[in-house]
Amino acid sequence: MSALGALVEHVLSRVLSEVEDLEDISEKESERIAEAVKLLAPLEDLFVDPRSGQTAVALFVPSWFKCSYLCEILTGSLADIDFLYSEAAALVDYSPRELAKLVRALFADTPKRQKLLEKFVIAPPT
Repeated sequence: MSALGALVEHVLSRVLSEVEDLEDISEKESERIAEAVKLLAPLEDLFVDPRSGQTAVALFVPSWFKCSYLCEILTGSLADIDFLYSEAAALVDYSPRELAKLVRALFADTPKRQKLLEKFVIAPPT
């Protein structure tokens, strides 16, 4: 499983890196990228223990949850991202810098975007 995990980790890390490096992502592009990322979800089945039925994907693929939340970021609103970051603490695998870069690429420069960007810098979740 460790060889398979390393391969899937490499793929997910590359996808995350490529998306995070984009400087301007239109709404249509973000939806298509999210659809493409969702195609990777069935890879989790490769890490299910046939006896217990439980997944061990997180043990072998450290970027699994980070990549899973990428779809939420790509298709969510500023309010959705703020909730996932602040209230749900679901984006813990993302650094504030990574989140800021994605938010800048996805949303126009508005006071609401600026307020969220400041939240990443001022009050990272604990």
